Amino acid sequence: MHVQSGQMHAVKRIFCSVGLVCLGCASHAPAGVRTSTTKASTVSIVGVGAQRPPHALALPEVNEPEPLTWRVSCDPDTISDITGVNGDDLWAIEGERNLLHFDGIEWSVALKSPFPVAALFANAIDDVWAVGSGSVLRYDGHEWKRIETGSNLSLVAVWAAARNDVWFAGNESGKPQILHFDGVQLQPYRTMDFGPTMLNDIWGTSPSDVWAVGGQTVAHFNGSDWSIVPLPSTVFGNRSVELRTIWGSGKGDCWFAGNAPRGPSDWPYRTEVLAYHFDGNRWKESPLPYLNIDHPTVRKLRGHGAKSVWLVGDGFRMQFDGKRWQTMPINRPPLPRAAAVWVGSSNDIWLADQSLAHWDGSRLLGRPSHAPGACGDTPDLQLTDI
Repeated sequence: MHVQSGQMHAVKRIFCSVGLVCLGCASHAPAGVRTSTTKASTVSIVGVGAQRPPHALALPEVNEPEPLTWRVSCDPDTISDITGVNGDDLWAIEGERNLLHFDGIEWSVALKSPFPVAALFANAIDDVWAVGSGSVLRYDGHEWKRIETGSNLSLVAVWAAARNDVWFAGNESGKPQILHFDGVQLQPYRTMDFGPTMLNDIWGTSPSDVWAVGGQTVAHFNGSDWSIVPLPSTVFGNRSVELRTIWGSGKGDCWFAGNAPRGPSDWPYRTEVLAYHFDGNRWKESPLPYLNIDHPTVRKLRGHGAKSVWLVGDGFRMQFDGKRWQTMPINRPPLPRAAAVWVGSSNDIWLADQSLAHWDGSRLLGRPSHAPGACGDTPDLQLTDI
């Protein structure tokens, strides 16, 4: 099963119109955005008349020119994941089936998956993985190919150390499962006793340092085998923590984040966000800014080095600068679901909810406002089995 590269280039590009938000900047704009010289109005970054949150980044007021050509999601189910090896070659999931591609200038729909896609990972520009309900897609730089798992396994995450060393996390019939691809075969790895835990994420920093999480369970691969990591009782205390995401820059710098009820009877209606750091020897809970939100569900942890780590979720965005976490204000409160983040560097960051917005270290581009007729004509490119 495959889609020829010629078909992909023939895909009609879809555009939607949004406003350009510029925080304390002049007329600088990233590739693919045409600047405007029209008169701008002044608005507050946290809303007109609103008070800046005590932990929010101190940002000046913003100027909002006339709408510019920019790519936003045409699907109300949001953009759920972003991946890439550099800022000129990115992939994203729109809704459940559209795979978007960014070539450094503009976003376009590259493929419509035959199954719901849950997660992406780019190991190289010619080695990109997409996983979901019972299947795996792999892009080799020219075409997408489908690899069947041979089961009803629902894959939720993928991470690759190399082309022949790829890990997958999923769940089947309520039981967690880890799979491995060795360059030839995709097959289940040794089953571990995760208890009632469902896996939520998998990530690694090297072939001998791979992590998987779900519930209050943390599993680790040391290059030879997987094992359940015994956590000190002081890590979670008496809280019912649900770990949802992982990211790390190295063996001595791994982050884990999730949710827990604020009180004994609050789950699942009132929860708090929790983040933990592992330095290679010691686990420590990291203080986070208070969020006045009933259910701020954690979605993604991603970063670039120890001083540029981002945590996003429903109703919040946070950044860790190497010393402390700070909330990032947004120009359209209340913030909708923030489902994904990609960090190329401290000044090359993509954030996604119902739009794709770019942060260059001082300004955020993106406020969705669909252009008439721009949505609803997504190319229906179906894959066939190999």
